Amino acid sequence: MISDNSGDDAKKAFWQGKSERIRYLESQAPTALDNMIFAVQAADTPFIMLLGDDDRIIAESGVEPVDLSDLPFDYVGVLPVSELFLSADELGPRTAFALEQDDASERLLAYLELKLKNNAGFYAIFRREVWLSTFDLFSRFHPNRADFCDWALSVTLFTSGKMACDHSLLYQYNYSNW
Repeated sequence: MISDNSGDDAKKAFWQGKSERIRYLESQAPTALDNMIFAVQAADTPFIMLLGDDDRIIAESGVEPVDLSDLPFDYVGVLPVSELFLSADELGPRTAFALEQDDASERLLAYLELKLKNNAGFYAIFRREVWLSTFDLFSRFHPNRADFCDWALSVTLFTSGKMACDHSLLYQYNYSNW
């Protein structure tokens, strides 16, 4: 699903009818946060996964994906393997991890001990309802609704439940813009 709040007719023409697998939404959302929430509200699946407009998702061939229908109730989501790309020719390290500790504070400490250079975990697969409730609270009550709060939102989601790791899914995070 693509939720486009750009108002750009050329972009709209490009994406509309591009593929039967792509659902194009024209959004009137005034901010990126509002547009994300609009897109997730429009989803009709129990799980969602965000994709940054300059990032890539790659399915690794020969690796069995996590079956989301079998994910236990105490798991809030699934983390893909993440990889930074700094340019078309330069890739950074791959990171794969799960957060399966029973206690929320133990999951938080395990995540912080990874000392990651990017927040690719923000782009994990999450239970849609948990994601929406977290972002609803943030949207309604954070004093400035700032874009730099992605790390705090990730931590909130990670402490809401366990996170499995799906080694069949590679999220390439475009670090060159940061």
